[in-house]
Amino acid sequence: MNPISKTDAIRFGGALARARGFLRGDASERGIAATEFALVLPVALVLFTGVLTYGTANDINTKVTITARTVTDLVAQCSSLLPADMTTLLGATAQVMAPFPAANTTVIVSQVQIPPSGTPTISWSAALSGSAYTAGSNVTTLPAGIVSGNTTTTYLIWGHVSYPYTPAIGYVVTGPITLSEDFYINPRVSPNGQITYPSTTTTSCD
Repeated sequence: MNPISKTDAIRFGGALARARGFLRGDASERGIAATEFALVLPVALVLFTGVLTYGTANDINTKVTITARTVTDLVAQCSSLLPADMTTLLGATAQVMAPFPAANTTVIVSQVQIPPSGTPTISWSAALSGSAYTAGSNVTTLPAGIVSGNTTTTYLIWGHVSYPYTPAIGYVVTGPITLSEDFYINPRVSPNGQITYPSTTTTSCD
């Protein structure tokens, strides 16, 4: 085998030096990389925080919506309810909200009396982890289509659910976020169009 020529040796040495320099990076390259990292890091952290916060909030909001519909529909399937049974129905919140803590969830279920004319009022109200509405108080937040066109007094079950979400990251920026949902449904089985609560005799549900 022919020995390596002097020219080839010089070329090989130069290539090896350039490869070592590329792998090590000189001081200026390291400085540029550090500067780029310092500029990109805050943007990356903001994006990460936003995705994490929005993703969790969206999951909780979905649970809040399902809870409002589920609990309101369960109550609407009764014609009378004992206080203990109302507590049991409201307790379904824990099953629907899992894995998020039900202790942070406020659920208010109310029966609204809607006259042919005049302002709708609360017939009765029950709450979980919150304060029920006062019986006889006016309700001015119902959608317009619900309260218009009635020729007789009707009744409506109104379920309200709210959840204060405090982000684990980015709390200083966003603060607590209150997620809420309202759901309305007519009593389904009551012969006179309204649910008796609190019943003193029995609970009757389908």
